[in-house]
Amino acid sequence: MKKKVLLSVFSLAMLATGAAFAAAPDTDYSKVGKGAVSIEMANTEMKGTLFGDTETFDKKWSLGASAEVVIAPKFAIGLNYNHNKGEDGNTANAILGSSVDSFDLTVQYMAYQKDGFSLIPYLGYANDKSKLEYGANSMSSNNKNNVLIGAKLTYDFAKNFVGYADVGFGGDIYKWGIGLAYKFNHNLALSVGYDYRKVDNMSFDGRDADVRSQGMNIGLTYLF
Repeated sequence: MKKKVLLSVFSLAMLATGAAFAAAPDTDYSKVGKGAVSIEMANTEMKGTLFGDTETFDKKWSLGASAEVVIAPKFAIGLNYNHNKGEDGNTANAILGSSVDSFDLTVQYMAYQKDGFSLIPYLGYANDKSKLEYGANSMSSNNKNNVLIGAKLTYDFAKNFVGYADVGFGGDIYKWGIGLAYKFNHNLALSVGYDYRKVDNMSFDGRDADVRSQGMNIGLTYLF
């Protein structure tokens, strides 16, 4: 039987890494066409250094989705999307809310797999865009594009249970996450985790802002 493999996918908004990540156990990297799809909810706290002031936005449930497919033995492509939103920021600038949409595209490689451990480095592209709400008005940032380099580590430590960790960085982005997945059967798994994501120098009409998010998430994964 193949060693159980857990992939943390999507993250955070990422700004909410609260991003979040969903988990996909048992993706078979030896067979082309194998893969997984995931949906995720995250309870995210968003913060930002906006035009010189630090703002904190209340936690809101955020949504994410991801997919991955094996394109060659030991290689897979992953797609992650997250929409995160915070409201009622306490700010002198009257910012009432903030949202971040994040998209990650990665190529993943099964570099090591033995005795329940799996190491999966990846290389890809991250795109983040944020919006600030001023009552009925809003201001959107430019798209923030970053090269994304990172790795996932999974460990099959008990029957049907897999732990995972993920860290990625590049340019103005940094993210990490940890979690635990429970596999109901060969096709369905449930995961819970914690994620963090930070994106610096997002431009709002020429003014830079640093945004970050963190929080708990829960995901459901279907493997095919």
